[in-house]
Parts: sequence; C-alpha cells; structure tokens
Amino acid sequence: MRRNKALVSAFLMASLAVTESCSSSTVLAFAVSNIPAGTNTLRVTAKIDGKNYNVEPVSLVGSSSTATLFSITIPWKYSNSLIDVSIIATGKQCDLASWNGTTAAIEPVTYSIAAPLERLRDDQMAQDFFTIKAIKANDVWTAGAGGAFGHWDGCYWKNVDIKPEGIDNIFTKLYYHDKIGLWATGSDGLIYKYDDNLKTWTAKKGARDLFPTPTGASSFEWIRSTIWADISYLNGTAGDFILIGTNYHSAAVSSKNQCLAVRATLDASKPEGYSFSKIASVCSTPIVAAPQVGSPTAPSGGWPTCSSGCFVPARVMSMPDGLIISGDVRLPSPATAPNNQYGAYLKYDNTSFSSPSLARYVVQSITNPNQETSGTAMNVWGSSTKEFWLANNRLFHVSDAEIQKAPEENLSSFYEDKGSSGYRINSIWGANSNDFWITVLSGNRLSRVHHITTAAAGTQTILAKDVDQKRFSAPIGSLPYIVLDGTSDKDVWFAGYSGVRAYYNGKDFTIYK
Repeated sequence: MRRNKALVSAFLMASLAVTESCSSSTVLAFAVSNIPAGTNTLRVTAKIDGKNYNVEPVSLVGSSSTATLFSITIPWKYSNSLIDVSIIATGKQCDLASWNGTTAAIEPVTYSIAAPLERLRDDQMAQDFFTIKAIKANDVWTAGAGGAFGHWDGCYWKNVDIKPEGIDNIFTKLYYHDKIGLWATGSDGLIYKYDDNLKTWTAKKGARDLFPTPTGASSFEWIRSTIWADISYLNGTAGDFILIGTNYHSAAVSSKNQCLAVRATLDASKPEGYSFSKIASVCSTPIVAAPQVGSPTAPSGGWPTCSSGCFVPARVMSMPDGLIISGDVRLPSPATAPNNQYGAYLKYDNTSFSSPSLARYVVQSITNPNQETSGTAMNVWGSSTKEFWLANNRLFHVSDAEIQKAPEENLSSFYEDKGSSGYRINSIWGANSNDFWITVLSGNRLSRVHHITTAAAGTQTILAKDVDQKRFSAPIGSLPYIVLDGTSDKDVWFAGYSGVRAYYNGKDFTIYK
C-alpha cells in the first residue's frame, strides 16, 4: 500500500505558523484537507521517539466537508523529541486516504500544520504468482516467485515482505485450515507458518531434516532441489497435517527417491511445535494402471504395476472420509507402455497411512491423433473420496460407482493436449461438485478459465453429457491465470503470471494487474 511519505522539517517552515503561548505543552494543530467522500473517522497515530502516544480518533459522522481542523496536545516533558504523526481517513469498510509527517517539539507553543491527504491505492505487483488462498472475503493471500507475497484486506492489495530464508524462494502452495492456521510451502525444503497475532511468517525446517544430504552430494544443491508441493490438515486430528513434495536432485532421481511424504504431529516439546515423521506407504505402494475407454492397446501381459520409487506426489486433499494424494508415476521401463509417465493417485480411507485402499495410474484416452498418451502430474479436488475430480492434460470424474462398473469417465473432449503445447489443467476449485472452476495453461503461458456447471445444478453430479464448453468458457481478458481459490460461488479469486489477479463476485470480474 503506497502512502505519502512527505516529511515535515523540524521547524515545518513550509507549512506551519508558530503561535506564541504561555502553555507548558506543545500543541500540534492540523488542517486536514482532501478528505474523501464517505470518510467517517480520521484515525490518528502519534509516535514520540518511536513510542506510541495515545490520540483519540476524530469523528466526521454527519460532516460533508473536504477539510477539518483538530489538534494534539503533548506535555512539555517531551521537549526536543521527534514526533511522527499518521492520519488515515477511514470509511465504512476501508481506509480511503492518508498523510504522514514528522516534526519536533521545540517549544511549548502551538504549531499549525497542513495535512493534505493522499488517496490509498493497491501496491504494484509484477511477480509471478503460483498460489492463492482465500480465507475470508477480507483475507486473501497470494505468493509465488522471488519470495513474493501479496495480501488482500478487503480494500487493497499490499506487498508483504516475509524475509524468506531460502535460495530460490519460490512458493507453490498456500493452505489454510482453522485447526492448523495458514501455511506456505515451496522451494528449498522450507515451510512457513503465519502467526496471525504477530503478523509474521516463520520458517520451519524440521520436515526437511528428515531427508539428509546423501554422501557425495552438495548440501547446497540438495536443499535447493527439495520442493514441498502441497500440505493438508488431517481430518479428525488435533492439529496434524501431511506434507508432500519431491527432490529433483540427480542423487534423488538416480535412487528413485524423488517422493517425499511427511506427517507433522503437534509436539510442544519440539522447538518448532511439531514432530515430523516419514509416511512410508505413500512412496512405496505398488500402483496399477487404470485403462480408459479409447486407450491405446494394452501391451503384452497387460498394463504394468509400478512398484517402489515410482510415485512423485504433487497434490493432497484431506476429506471427511479419507485422503487423496495425486501426482504421477514414472515407469522403470518405457518399453512396457506407450509412455513412461502418467498421472496417478492414491486413496486412503483414514489417516493411519498403513496402505492405500486404491492406488492406480491413469492411461489417457485419445480423442484426436495429435494427443499424447502420457500426462503430467494430476491435480485433485472434491469433498469425498467416493466422488472427486482429477485433472492434468484431461479432466476426470472419479466415483466409487464408476470404478466398480467401468473405468473413470473421461470428460475432456474439449481439453485436448496438442502434443507440443504443454497443455494442462493447473488448478481446480469450486463451491460444490455441481459448480466449479478450472484454469488451463499451455506451454507458451496462454491460459483459459472455465466455469463448469450443470443445467440442473444441485440435483445431479456433472457427467460428460452435461458439459457444454460454450456455457462455461470464461477467458477473462486472455490474461495468464494459473491458480484460483474462493470462499463461495460469489467470492472467487484468480492469480497468475506477472502479478495478474482477478476477482469474481458471482456476476462480474474485476481485474488487477
């Protein structure tokens, strides 16, 4: 939030008149101008030598004037002290304008000071944003490259400097749950927790320490190669969460140790407040292929099973009845399938992580000859492990009933991977299973935003026959959006490259650049 930093000199020669007085106090008499319409109160903050000095707010209720007068009386015991004053014009919901100045109490007299307010505006944001989290209508966070953090307070976007400790400082996921608070994950194996009381972010290193640098590898490069991709509260616990990620260092790749999965358990005896332990089953469970209608012909002997070391997690979603972890599998031998990388998912019925109830990778359907049979890591979204959505370069609806009678239904005829485009569905979020959004990104940073609904929302689950691209296509100015989140169907936020953000209120879009 950019505010006027006008400095009033020690004697305020340009803007004040000194009035003789026999008082034993210094009086600062302010002439406030440029007061915006709708201002209810002038909130005044005074600091003397860096310490707060209590000042009552000035009420303007019932006033329509663009200017007003008020004064601050300061005991003369503060002689020869610096006095910093901030005046903020506050409306019904938002701060509207501000003025800041510095003076010095030289004598026990009255100083008349001109205080022209300047309109408040959003901070400039040009960093690439890779994640966004809407906690409440007036509490939205976004983060991304270069340690960039932005916060929406219901009125303005403000840059937040969290002073990251890492090397690359790339944030990939913001996550909030009322049981564990607000967290941020990303590069350098660090996770950050937000303290709402202190308004500060603190790095947590304990999870990274579970994966020490291998012999012969550079510690600097090993840490730099560790990325925590996602985090989720574990339903039914006092405050435990799961953290998943990968290490793309050559030592991890060669040892098939790219998969990272950690459980954090509340532990007041630990410096970080948590104890961390590996979740072995996530990275070692055999995963069986789930062929699709229209898939390539299965190789001789059937589709292979991907065993230990092949799963790389990308997203995790905890639901009331269990947990879904999505990502991709990398088959040890490309000769056993048309391509050696496929989107995959694990489904857990509980948080014991003894073994998943379902572990399978998805062989893509082909709807035109240019499409690839492989797929990038999958995203997951839903409210139940019995019915949820998966997406990479296709969109899949998965339900227990469909798995029992047939492979997952492919709803992606309008999301076609053209081979060289790097086309993928990057984010999913919605108010319910009949009303949700996806962002679609191609390799050249072109994106589309789709709002998916049914003709009979609230009465049935979306199936392939309900999907109509013309009904829900929403490009929003052809700007490069890659992630979204919201609190309701009338409170949805989007973010993407070069600091672009957009807001949907249920009817119209507001674009922030």
